[in-house]
Amino acid sequence: MDTIIQQFGEKIKENTEEFLINVAINNGESISDFIKLLRKDMDELGRELCKYLIENLDEMIKESPSRKEKWDIVRKENRTLITEFGEVKFKRRYYESKFNDEYQHLADRKLGIGKYQRVDRGLEAEMVDAATNESYAKVGKEIVNSLELSDQTVMNKIRKLEKIENDELNNPNEKKEVEYLYVEADEDHVSLQNGKNSVPRLVYVHEGISKEEGRNKLKNSYCFSGIYSKSEELWLEVLDYIDSNYELDSIKQIYLAGDGALWIKEGLKWLPKSKQILDRYHLNKYVLKATGHAKKLRFELWEGINNLDRAKIRETFSELISKAEKESKKTAIRRSRSYIYDSNTKSI
Repeated sequence: MDTIIQQFGEKIKENTEEFLINVAINNGESISDFIKLLRKDMDELGRELCKYLIENLDEMIKESPSRKEKWDIVRKENRTLITEFGEVKFKRRYYESKFNDEYQHLADRKLGIGKYQRVDRGLEAEMVDAATNESYAKVGKEIVNSLELSDQTVMNKIRKLEKIENDELNNPNEKKEVEYLYVEADEDHVSLQNGKNSVPRLVYVHEGISKEEGRNKLKNSYCFSGIYSKSEELWLEVLDYIDSNYELDSIKQIYLAGDGALWIKEGLKWLPKSKQILDRYHLNKYVLKATGHAKKLRFELWEGINNLDRAKIRETFSELISKAEKESKKTAIRRSRSYIYDSNTKSI
């Protein structure tokens, strides 16, 4: 740690002397410019010290006799945590209990960093305070100097904290135990008043479908919607919600349904125990496209899909392609076939 502080001391000294020279030769520098420069250096020092703290704590845990008795090292993993200083990137070890099936990042647990937490809790609290007087977009730009948080991320964090605060009044530590969760993802094109188009993304998390008065209804559904500059922002919010409300160890499978878009497939990287499945709405679209020229084969294709009969699906697609006259139609059929195969021919 002494080395880190010494290096930054030298850097700050050099920057200060350079600034003094610029002021002396009338380059138009002001005290405000110096404060910004100093804040940038101090934020960098803060990030380095946080990294040092976490990684050295991880080394201490690794060498601890108590750890050696109870936990085996599995691997070392990277992680990023957004703090008041900016993004802190660090490495720490992942451990397996010698007595049960428990897995832990012991350094994270010691420091109170949640399993899928992306933003430091102190920073989350600052967001809430700032958002009482400022817009979400302004908070996202001003709350951390070295990076910009989207207004959607700020809004979702604030809503999550408000929900936790309310829930804790009734169920302080209660999480649901379910075997299966369903995540349905889609997007829509919306025309704005300025003539441009926007593509908001929509994700529903639910526990399946139930019948109520003859109608299908999603069980305990929770919706995420908005414009996300990065797909990972959306999926981290979804993951954060699932981790806050469900016992992940009890979940056997998370089924992800959508139209096969890349941003939806990216959800498989973020959601544990996730598997892509067929969305009935989009599946029907692809079936209609594939069988428009041979409607009698539509029943055959649905029969293969509903029975998870890959041989029948493959046979039906071969017949559909053989009956297509135009190459463009054959291409459309192959695209439908690829979608159904990629989605593992399992539907909600």
